[in-house]
Amino acid sequence: MECAEASLPETHDFVFRGLLLTEDRFERAFRIVEVELGFCHDYFFTKYHVIRKKQIFMFVMMLVRIILVLLVGAFVLTDSLTIETPAAVIEVHPRRADTVITLLILGTIILVEVLQAAFYLASDWLKVSLACKYVRNLDLQSREFIVKLIRAYSRFTIFRYWTNRIGQCSVISECQSFAIHLRYILDPIKNPFERTYRLTIGKKRASVCLTSAVKIAVARSLKESDGHLTNGEATLKKNHVFGLFCWALEVGSQIEIILVWHIATEYCQLTECNENSTYQTFHEVSEKVCHPEIAITLSRYCVYLIDSVSELLTGYVDSELAIARVMKEVREAIGSLSIDAKCQFFKDLQVREEEDTIFRKGVKLGKQLESLNDSALRWKVMAEFWVEKIIYIAPSDNAKGHMERLNKGGEFLTHIWALLSHAGILKINRDNVRTTNLRSQPLQEDV
Repeated sequence: MECAEASLPETHDFVFRGLLLTEDRFERAFRIVEVELGFCHDYFFTKYHVIRKKQIFMFVMMLVRIILVLLVGAFVLTDSLTIETPAAVIEVHPRRADTVITLLILGTIILVEVLQAAFYLASDWLKVSLACKYVRNLDLQSREFIVKLIRAYSRFTIFRYWTNRIGQCSVISECQSFAIHLRYILDPIKNPFERTYRLTIGKKRASVCLTSAVKIAVARSLKESDGHLTNGEATLKKNHVFGLFCWALEVGSQIEIILVWHIATEYCQLTECNENSTYQTFHEVSEKVCHPEIAITLSRYCVYLIDSVSELLTGYVDSELAIARVMKEVREAIGSLSIDAKCQFFKDLQVREEEDTIFRKGVKLGKQLESLNDSALRWKVMAEFWVEKIIYIAPSDNAKGHMERLNKGGEFLTHIWALLSHAGILKINRDNVRTTNLRSQPLQEDV
């Protein structure tokens, strides 16, 4: 995907000096992106943009169709559709059931027409149309009740593509179902019916509400970066722990880095949940900053993207074997264990200086994070890392993939991708240790 305005400084300033100028505008920026993507959804998957051009004609035709259907219904009720001949070869005696079925079909047609009109009347397209007419008509501008009417109407909606929910997946708690579509790599399934069941009905899906805390954290991190995205490096340096955890940024592809940090996050969450008193005190201290919520939510969302929306992630195909191995190792190690047994397994697991598997690297990172005496700092590092990571993996040239996801409820990653696109960040070079913003010269992207 290319954009002629991507290299202009005005494009960068539109987001960083406009939409994200102050912190009280952060949520508003995501609402603007939501409306924008809503128009994209309607343009690609509905006919609202066609109706808007000929609104009066379309509604007149709708009324004509409804009137014709009502006339047919009236004839059915009065038995006026029955044709009598002097000498009928075959006598047909209409039954009551025939009349009922015909009326049900006619009623369904009317219901569909009314619903289509109602959905359009509650859509953003009609709201924009009314606003344009208000601006162009000086007589309407002088009437205050028209302004109040438009404001009240703009808050009314029936259907939105975006449900404000994000998918969740955990390698630790859902190890039996995670990456089930890759099981054929290590454990081939010969039965086609069993394979179909596991890939569709047998696949678990969970989601949580996307909170304001997560949106604000993402916007704040993007604002602080000023468009210079890094692979978690900025977070570690800002919190003065780069020397301790820099190795975890160089464990392979972006997919493998996500899995390592996800396992570490799940490890910390699991061990702290098991220690009730410590976990409760920690949450009382960190209630305002919501670092655990942000870290766990975004961690599981990134794994959900790997598991269910892999087409939006660059370099996923190259990591399929690594993901399948992680799935198998976790399933064999803790697949059937209870929460307490999992905690005990992690505590007893001895990690070496040089670990060779993603699972063990994740446990090693989790133990290193656990060694930080300050629990607030530990979760602050993880929360800011995941916020930085979700922004880092968002730039992509797969615009088609993002648009196709709109018809399935949309993804939060698409909202971040759209926001970055407005800033001119269309693609980043993830090969370099020190990543650069490619607003002016897009490079070949290879994770």
